[in-house]
Amino acid sequence: MGEPQTRRGAGPGQSRWDRRRKPRFPLQLRCRVSSCWGTLAGMAGTTRDISRCGALVEFRDLPPTYSLPAVGEEALLEIDLPNAGNFTPRRLQCVARVVRVTGADSKRYAVAFDFGRVII
Repeated sequence: MGEPQTRRGAGPGQSRWDRRRKPRFPLQLRCRVSSCWGTLAGMAGTTRDISRCGALVEFRDLPPTYSLPAVGEEALLEIDLPNAGNFTPRRLQCVARVVRVTGADSKRYAVAFDFGRVII
């Protein structure tokens, strides 16, 4: 899958990533988000990075009528997993909590999710 991403220097002797439970890997996978907030029902996005405990999902060119989720809200996140040869394509489904939202003033938004209950 590649090397995990790392960041340096949030403070003396600590990395900004120290609070993450698992390393993240840069992996772009198609996904969909459905939730009770706004009109983001089944909205398509792409993962920017992913770990066993969470993912950063990027959305582009949202219509002005869409509203982004707030930190702490829950959503159903469905990620299409890479094909594995002769096996049936799989999809990871999970109830995830929003932990960060960025890009609210641009056409490119990123939402960080912390995985809760996971179904594959």
